[in-house]
Amino acid sequence: MLKEYRGQQQDHVVGTTLYGVLHRAALQSGVEHAVTILDKHAYVPLTQMLAVPCEPIAGSQPFDYLGSIDSRAAYLCFAKVVLRVETHMGNLDEPIRASLRPYIGRVLYAEGVPEVISVP
Repeated sequence: MLKEYRGQQQDHVVGTTLYGVLHRAALQSGVEHAVTILDKHAYVPLTQMLAVPCEPIAGSQPFDYLGSIDSRAAYLCFAKVVLRVETHMGNLDEPIRASLRPYIGRVLYAEGVPEVISVP
């Protein structure tokens, strides 16, 4: 995502919306797996706050990529996302769950996320 379209480091609304679109499109298209490179500002909220199961590829460590000094190569199995995130949410205190609900709604259930359209 171009820098001018990114939010502040603590504002993950645009990013989580895009991951919601990706999740919805993958499920609708029958895509089961993804390989990606995520910088720290995308990886940490997804994996630590929301428990999205992005796993480092082959035990790789963070590296420099496209101007980000802390990127990670990751693998994602879409079939594991909902169960892992919902389990994580069930283990959190209610005030924390409440603060994360908007992000969970976008990433898991595509709430407030535009419909995926086909482009010929």
